Amino acid sequence: MKKYILLLFHSISFSLFSQQGIIESNFGLGEYNYVDNYLKEVPTSIDYTNNSLYIAGYSNAITNISNEGNGSALKFPSKDAFYYYATNSNGLLARKAVSIGNNGSRANAIKYYKDKVVLAGYSIDDSNKSIALVRLSASTASIDSETEFSIDGKVVTDFTSDDVANAIDIKDDKIIIGGRAGKKAVIVKYYFNNGRIDKDFNQKGFIFLELGQKSEIKNLNILSDNKILASGYTFDGVQEDFFAARFNPDGTLDSSFGNNGIKIIDFFGKNDRPNTMKVLSDGKILLAGFCDTNTNSKIDAAVVKLTSNGSLETSFNGTGKKVINFGTQEDVINYIHTNSLEDIIILGYKTSGNYKNSVVDSYDKNGGTASTQQNTVVNQSYYDDYLVAGYFNDNTKISPIGVGFCRENKALLLWGSFNNLVFNSSCGQEDNSQSDKKIRKIISQDDGKFYVLNPQGLYKYLPTGLLDKTFANNGFFNDIPVGDFDILENKQLAVVAYGSLIEESGKIQANYRYKKFENIYQHNTTSFKFNQNNKKLYASASVDFTNDSETTKPILYRYNADGSIDYSFAQNKGYIEVPSQYSVYSPDENKLYVGANSIATVYIDNSLHKLSIYLYDLEGQPISSFGNNGLFQKDYNPDYYEVFKKIVIDVSNNVYLISEKSTDFNYRILVEKILSNGTSDLSYGNNGVFGYGTQSPNDLKFSTIAVQPDNKLLIIGKSSEIHGFILRLNLNGTLDNSFGIKNNGVVSDYLDNNSIDFFEEITAINLTSDNKILVGGSNQEGAVATGMTNNKIKKFK
Repeated sequence: MKKYILLLFHSISFSLFSQQGIIESNFGLGEYNYVDNYLKEVPTSIDYTNNSLYIAGYSNAITNISNEGNGSALKFPSKDAFYYYATNSNGLLARKAVSIGNNGSRANAIKYYKDKVVLAGYSIDDSNKSIALVRLSASTASIDSETEFSIDGKVVTDFTSDDVANAIDIKDDKIIIGGRAGKKAVIVKYYFNNGRIDKDFNQKGFIFLELGQKSEIKNLNILSDNKILASGYTFDGVQEDFFAARFNPDGTLDSSFGNNGIKIIDFFGKNDRPNTMKVLSDGKILLAGFCDTNTNSKIDAAVVKLTSNGSLETSFNGTGKKVINFGTQEDVINYIHTNSLEDIIILGYKTSGNYKNSVVDSYDKNGGTASTQQNTVVNQSYYDDYLVAGYFNDNTKISPIGVGFCRENKALLLWGSFNNLVFNSSCGQEDNSQSDKKIRKIISQDDGKFYVLNPQGLYKYLPTGLLDKTFANNGFFNDIPVGDFDILENKQLAVVAYGSLIEESGKIQANYRYKKFENIYQHNTTSFKFNQNNKKLYASASVDFTNDSETTKPILYRYNADGSIDYSFAQNKGYIEVPSQYSVYSPDENKLYVGANSIATVYIDNSLHKLSIYLYDLEGQPISSFGNNGLFQKDYNPDYYEVFKKIVIDVSNNVYLISEKSTDFNYRILVEKILSNGTSDLSYGNNGVFGYGTQSPNDLKFSTIAVQPDNKLLIIGKSSEIHGFILRLNLNGTLDNSFGIKNNGVVSDYLDNNSIDFFEEITAINLTSDNKILVGGSNQEGAVATGMTNNKIKKFK
């Protein structure tokens, strides 16, 4: 792919803006970065029973997830929820997300029992994380209407502020889970029928296992003699190691296993963690995960085989331990299983560069070459695949379950035979070409971090294009709806959502609200714009001054730093009137612009065939030098095929009107310039109007516009011929021929002739503090699913 597309280099000298450059190749994961698409269905555990597959995980669906004909709404739809999926040879049985905590919940384990499934994981209420269980009908995913399992089918157990369940097994109507309670490994026993803790177990219903400074159980099995086998990791203050422990049915440690019931395994004196455990038919035990090799911080896959009494099985690789190098910097096993030939099958991933690739491999029972060799699975999505579990529906070949990211951060299930791994049918089916899916806004901070707004929430990214996971919920904020926002001087966010103030960390500032204008009941704020020159926040809104809906009118007003209305604005009136949207009373944001030094509104009177522009200073007073005391008017009689799109102001108070016009069924973009003195600039473009798109490329659609500090214009949108585009205009209304790969003033991914890397449409643009361009949009090309549409960000320098 050609990489020389665009240079925009800011400097004190405005002349340097016209230099040509390249895409920021170190931005994001490669040359571009994708924005999360919010449909997140991530598997964590499976149970394959009676030829049916039951999957647990977590979902962050933005709409209700339900099974066929028997669904229920998510209580907290914007947070992660327990995810359940069931299928058999006849297809889908059930699919559901069940929310628990008000700050999210995730399922880590699942077990089928008596036509029910129990999912175990955690829930978060505010900042408190608790062990959580959910019991559902296996075939319908419904919670029994008269269930005795904690009334609503959910059980929450709280020991500390940081408790998690990772493993589950069920036997004799008793549920046993393993996980963590604070820094201690924990096992809890419940009654299957009602979800209550079985206090006969260890005389209180639970066991704390204190190993080192911290320990956690990752896997657990109830053995045939009702003893409990658990495995996980322990931290001694220096390193993490594997451990396995066996308990008697009453909860005491089984002294016949390991060293007084516990076996600790180290590899190279560094951090080692097991992710999976398998108990073999002869009672021997396989543990697998990863170990730090102490060589250039390299992590390799690691397998341990123990005898039934907890000692290392030395017939396995000569030591009982095996380190596997897949040839990358990070090799990890997430699941281990054995087939009917006693071959050991491992599933996981290897990391090549920035991307994870799914891995399947196999060995014989002693760690040598398997009789049925299975090799690495080809990467299934554009980046980041990893396998988490598998099952045998024949005797030898495993069917893996895992995650594929579908070109962007939209994790979904993938499964299938070894040779034909496939995606869940929902992968790639979201249509981001819809207006409610598009990137609405990008704003960057002085430190290079930037925010991306989609209708579902607000993301924060590092200058590198990777998520800033210190912000809100791992980089994503949607605790309240975000209609619009801007960054204040202290890096706080003013958010159009209940007039809220958001800290840089992503936390809503308590007890802070931007006041309603004149405290009138009917008040609908639609936008915030913070002006860096006078440090004032401007807001547009629809206000009912008399509690009579007929008198509702759109206005622009401004706030003081404490969130109060600045009634000194507009000569103590407190507001200026702004144009309304067609047939409604809310502000028309395309006909209102708050610039660096002034404010402009445009009114179009189709009956009188007049166009009026009002230009105000930042105090809301008409600029007397502009036209007739701040008013410019002209005859305006466009034909049916011309549509006004946007008004903007440059740094010198020149005003620009942007329109779309259809000619011979092809749309072109028109730009007209009105000088700061309120007269038409007839030297601009062709007789006062710049026009583009009458020939090739054709059929252009305008999205929005940005004004550079040197007063050049950056226009973005889409075209049927060149897909997403950026145009840069000189001050005289000509294309800037120093801009673009062909030095023609146009930037488009289409010119690279690489369908995987297209922008189908560019919808947002921002100029960064280090003089680069951020653009966001979508592309409909993809390597995984035809017609798939994904949100996308690029940075140009």
